[in-house]
Amino acid sequence: MDRPIEFSDLLGDVDDLLVRAEGETWHVCAAVADDALHDVYWDRGRLALGGLTAATGLTSLRDDVLDRQLVDASGRRVVRVGDIALRPIDGRLEAVALEVGLRPVFRRLGLRRIAAHHREDLFRLRDVTVTPSCVIAHARADQIETHHLARLVRRLPHRMKHDVLGQLPEDRRRDVHEHIRHRPHRPRWRRYRTPHA
Repeated sequence: MDRPIEFSDLLGDVDDLLVRAEGETWHVCAAVADDALHDVYWDRGRLALGGLTAATGLTSLRDDVLDRQLVDASGRRVVRVGDIALRPIDGRLEAVALEVGLRPVFRRLGLRRIAAHHREDLFRLRDVTVTPSCVIAHARADQIETHHLARLVRRLPHRMKHDVLGQLPEDRRRDVHEHIRHRPHRPRWRRYRTPHA
């Protein structure tokens, strides 16, 4: 199957998909439907639900990934996860990439023709980490200059900042902390003209 399956397209059939978020692809281990957990597999081009199952240590695509903030260290930006690309592999369903940008937003609104005019912006799963506050894309983060990384981290809310710094090696984290401490964030004050009486 050439075109990936979008997670948002499956949300009418299931309430959520649970994955084991590790490695280059995330194996879909279970589905939530009618407030119950089910085994899940891909059969003849459609999602099929099996018997009830138990799930521990799994990540919810709907609650933990979809619409969460993604901190892209290499691109020095914070974006929102708009969709998750899935592919059937040997009868199993695997999450293969996270999609950001306007393309998934328009597609989820039913505006597929408009979405087709926007470029695809995907993050490979081996390059991201799901944390309690956000998703972190850490590819090539070690190649970013410290002051650029510190500038990005400085703008983040406290909890996201803590999670991002926690993903860095010890010496890199120390350098970023040092840079933030010596160059505190200074808000840019706008100069307003005083109206004449």
